[in-house]
Amino acid sequence: MNCAFAALFPFAVVLGLDLFLAVASVSGRPNLLLPIVVVAVALCLWYGIAVFREKRRERPEGRTEEMHLEDKIVQVLTEARVVIPGAQALVGFQLTITLMDAYEKLPQSSKELHLAALVADAVAVIFLMAPAAYHRIVERGEDTERFHGFASVMVLLALATLPVGFALDLVVVVRKQTESVGMAAAAGVAASAFFYGLWFVAMLLIRARKR
Repeated sequence: MNCAFAALFPFAVVLGLDLFLAVASVSGRPNLLLPIVVVAVALCLWYGIAVFREKRRERPEGRTEEMHLEDKIVQVLTEARVVIPGAQALVGFQLTITLMDAYEKLPQSSKELHLAALVADAVAVIFLMAPAAYHRIVERGEDTERFHGFASVMVLLALATLPVGFALDLVVVVRKQTESVGMAAAAGVAASAFFYGLWFVAMLLIRARKR
């Protein structure tokens, strides 16, 4: 809940920046009024209503209910469906880039990094699609503990693979913009640390704290 709430702000800022570039390209001159209005409306709708009208339900402490197997399976499949659109979109963009003229101007090392990033993200998509195939072919549509364990592992493997592709592509972009291998490598390491720190280290710490 908190992560999703925090992610809306940079999304609104990026939306305003994209709109600013679009207006400048169409009109031939920069115009801040429309992007600012759009960002303000987005923030008011996304944050304002939530802050002033959210009603928090009190949860009794000390009560933990064991989830049924069917609920666990629905949850893990939902998690896979949440991740897979972003991974598929990222792979699509990566494939499209290889067909552009600017791609040919990149150094060979950058092309190799981009290829490695594409492979990593493609593997993540394979991991995310594997539970559906396993559920239908191996378990014949039945909900079992074995399937729940397999699906959970596949989702975790996908989350461990996606940051690799993102970080490698970020290295290519930063190197192209700054022409500095050191800054590009630092950006890749920072991105990897951010993803793994947020998705794994922080979650493990939260789990340990709850226990």
